[in-house]
Amino acid sequence: MERPRLGDAAIAEARAKAEAAVAEKRKKERSIEFNGQSRDPEETDWAAIDAELMQTLSREFLDTPVGHAAALAAVPARSGVRPNSGQGRWPGYGGNGARQFAPSAKTDMIGRLDELAVRCWLQTRLPKQDIDAGRRSSNGTAFTGKAGNDGLDYDFEISWQRQTWQIEVKAGLNDPQMFEMGETEVGAARVAARLRSGVRFWIAYVSNFANPAQARVEMVANSADVLLASRPD
Repeated sequence: MERPRLGDAAIAEARAKAEAAVAEKRKKERSIEFNGQSRDPEETDWAAIDAELMQTLSREFLDTPVGHAAALAAVPARSGVRPNSGQGRWPGYGGNGARQFAPSAKTDMIGRLDELAVRCWLQTRLPKQDIDAGRRSSNGTAFTGKAGNDGLDYDFEISWQRQTWQIEVKAGLNDPQMFEMGETEVGAARVAARLRSGVRFWIAYVSNFANPAQARVEMVANSADVLLASRPD
């Protein structure tokens, strides 16, 4: 007996369901939990996110002094941790210290979010400076209208205490108490560390960023020969 054949409508419906399931899976993979909601980088209104951050970042975050360096415990290169040779902004770590790779759309979104938080902070602390004019990464293009240069290995360039400060942003959705510097970022730090260069290289480390109200920003001074840094317990 010949088996009944599915009609064209049934085949199309099954195909549509399969495609929808794949699309939903990909959306979940690239999305992050931020401020109590799942955010899809392909559907994000960045102007609205910027306004949301200004409303939800704590006064403690926004009032953090620009020139105050955090007290961090350095982990030297001999610890066996190797520098990241890739270009990913947020490598991430699991509980056993192993690197966890995320879809590039997700890491790109985290990079844009943490830069927006630092932008809000700098605008609050340095109201007389045009912070957007000092944005150097391509993440700022939507706000500045100018193409960025991600090859500089820092995200902001500001004037502070008669010096040029180059600020690279690192962030954690929670607080891993560590970040990784890529080889080119270490190189940029070494250039800035040269005597009488008039330039200082800083890391702005934003922790607990999944909940902006609990986030904190800490400035890490130039440590050209240190690959990782962590706060002491």
